[in-house]
This record gives sequence, structure tokens and C-alpha cells, in this order.
Amino acid sequence: MKLPKNEQELDEFIRIKGMRPVGYYDYKGQKVYLAETDLETNKKNEYPWGYYQVSWWVRPLNQNSRFDGGSWLEFDGMHEMNHTTEGRRDMRINAAKANANEWIDNNLGTQRYIST
Repeated sequence: MKLPKNEQELDEFIRIKGMRPVGYYDYKGQKVYLAETDLETNKKNEYPWGYYQVSWWVRPLNQNSRFDGGSWLEFDGMHEMNHTTEGRRDMRINAAKANANEWIDNNLGTQRYIST
């Protein structure tokens, strides 16, 4: 499937990939959508205890429906075991937000976007 063109296509894409929406936030004139998976176990050689995925998707606020980019991060299922389940989830979401914000900042730096 190609990069989603609107929120409906993004929602469909996320669900096909086994993810669920987490929420969204605005950052420097861009809307960032977040999604995550439950613990996945299909990469036993790389992640013997499983892994989580968190994805982010960016849509400029000044464009009606067009998504401009996105990515996902993988986290070892045993990461930060000294934290609660909720705390570990928050860490994954915050890492995805930082990754998305860095991508937006880099695009602002090249004047691809104009911050609002």
C-alpha cells in the first residue's frame, strides 16, 4: 500500500498492519499521528522476547488531507523492565514523538515547511 492520502486511508493502513491509533498532536504547523502494536513475536532471531512497534505520520496543517511522511520504531519486548507497563508504553510513544519532531525540524531547516 502507498503512503496514505487522508485520515481514512491512514486508519485503514494502520489496522491492516496490526496497529491501533494512539492519538495525534500538533508540532510547528504539522499534525503528527501515532499508532502502536501489541507485543509482536514474529522476529524470534532478532527479538527473542518479542518487540513493539510505534509509528508516526505527518500531515502539514495547511494541507487538507495529504500525508507527507512517516516512519516506525521497533522496541525490544524487554526494554526498560524496571518501569511499569504504562511507563514503558509512554517511553515508546515519547521516543516516536521525538523522532517525528526531529524529522519535522530537519524539513523546516531545509525550508521544505514553513512553521506556523
